[in-house]
Amino acid sequence: MKRLLTALLVLFTTLSVLPATAATQFDEQFVATPPTFTERGTGIYVNDAAALQSEFSRLEAWTADGKEKQKSKPLQHWICTEYGKGDCTQEKYVDFTSVLGLCNAQVTTDCVKSVTAVGPDGKLVTGTLVEEFPGKTQFSFPGNVAAYLPAGSSAFIVDFPTLPHAGGTQYIVIAALSGYKQFDESVFKIDGFKAGIYAIKRLTTNPSPINPMSTPSPEPGIPPSTLLGGGGVRGYFGYSTVNGQPTPSACIENTLTDCALPYPLPTDVNFSLNLKLHSKVSGWLNGRIDDVQAIISADTDGDQLISVSGKPLVIPTLFKWLKKSELTPEITAYYGNDARIRDFSGNGYPGLINGQVIPRADDEAPYSILKTRLSYDEHTFKEVIAWLSAMNNTSSGTPTAWSFRSVQMNENGLFTGCLSQLNSLAGIVTTNATMYVASPPTFNQTDQSLEYKVAAAHNLPDGTEFRGRYNLLIRSEFARCIYNYTTAPVSASVSIVSADGGNQVATTSFGEKDGWLKFSANNFTFSAPTIRVKLTQAKIEPVVTPAVPVAPAPQVIPPVAKIKNITCVKGKTTKKISGVNPKCPVGYKLK
Repeated sequence: MKRLLTALLVLFTTLSVLPATAATQFDEQFVATPPTFTERGTGIYVNDAAALQSEFSRLEAWTADGKEKQKSKPLQHWICTEYGKGDCTQEKYVDFTSVLGLCNAQVTTDCVKSVTAVGPDGKLVTGTLVEEFPGKTQFSFPGNVAAYLPAGSSAFIVDFPTLPHAGGTQYIVIAALSGYKQFDESVFKIDGFKAGIYAIKRLTTNPSPINPMSTPSPEPGIPPSTLLGGGGVRGYFGYSTVNGQPTPSACIENTLTDCALPYPLPTDVNFSLNLKLHSKVSGWLNGRIDDVQAIISADTDGDQLISVSGKPLVIPTLFKWLKKSELTPEITAYYGNDARIRDFSGNGYPGLINGQVIPRADDEAPYSILKTRLSYDEHTFKEVIAWLSAMNNTSSGTPTAWSFRSVQMNENGLFTGCLSQLNSLAGIVTTNATMYVASPPTFNQTDQSLEYKVAAAHNLPDGTEFRGRYNLLIRSEFARCIYNYTTAPVSASVSIVSADGGNQVATTSFGEKDGWLKFSANNFTFSAPTIRVKLTQAKIEPVVTPAVPVAPAPQVIPPVAKIKNITCVKGKTTKKISGVNPKCPVGYKLK
């Protein structure tokens, strides 16, 4: 914990940094700022649109005091340049993040095959590669196909000349696989996948990339990431150097000299990301894509081909600082007396008076804490609901997003069993809600429905009512396995249940195409509704064909033979003979 706090405590001697050339600051360029008051405070920042910000490849090896990941205390740590060489050997625990590049003659697997888009004119266009950005770094590493380790490459910029946005025609594509191998194992396991497309403009500035730590964590359990400023900072901020101190910037990705500054995505463009993966992705995807479509197939070499397409969504953000003495009853009740959650979990900010840093308090907690390390689980879901009470149920901003990520399947035996039969992606859920529970929809055994929780402020910053959008794609065979249905057609109902238990009126639809069942619900309101999807299939009674009475075969009566009479004589003796073919006895003659 102390190492994490040290990594998270950043001295903010200035406010957030935005390149001076940005004449208009869009919500995509927003950066969370320190509190403006001098007493201790607590804040929250929820911005799912920046989930891939400052992502970079890394490969790390560890030794520990045991062989079990969750119970072992890390002892030594190495940053690797290639698996199987130097300190990155098979007996160690090794984890990775691999940013996927565009497929080329050298990289033919675990890469992005293409990025395409369909604009309002209906024409399909392919993005033209501009360059890798930030490009190869000292943390890049080659892949190892036999070990199922994807190459650690770089994000890249493509150009769509006919699809402009407010900052130009360039877009950056970030797709990353993450995983690990246990001690003495020879094959890596994939435990995460995420991808996104951002509208950007290149600017010259002085950001400095974040780097891996050089010392292991003293906490039990090998950490999945050891980034300087890690945890909530990674995935939310890039960094610029101001007065020698690392300070958050709005860069999506950056080099030592250049910044990729984000701009609003055109919401009338249907983008498609097409991937070729040797390290197959399975389970469930959550996304920020409207009218999502997916195609999954196998390449001739056995690799997995995934194509995900749809339009960007507007995702409202939340940002708020409160003095600790002014926390609402709902927030106070949520955090309770758990100091680790209340005072440590998040980004630490020192207090400033007249530019001078206020020393830490005796409890060693940061002077102020900003809640950013949001896990999209049940606990964080409740945390966001508690903070809505302090925000007048109004969001802070409305940036655009086009992204999706994998989530682990829950331990529901029904889901797990059905997934093992599928061995591929089971479904995709997309929504424009600020917060959601990032797991597959739970299966309610009582009423046989799939349930999904979403949350957002009721109003947008301009005071208008925020309207929700929800899309669920589920593989037909997976859904039928859950319900134990046949291949016969199914029907469905989609309902929206408000937090108070009342049913909302929303526009819903259902259909089945190309092996996917698709559900959608639109135009519902917040703050914390539950979406329920129920499949039904009519019972097919066996068809009984009534027996047709069979007429008995007609009885064939042979014709009655005609009897003949003859008279036979022998001397004076006479005999009469009758029969069908009468004949006179020997010695007799016919008279």
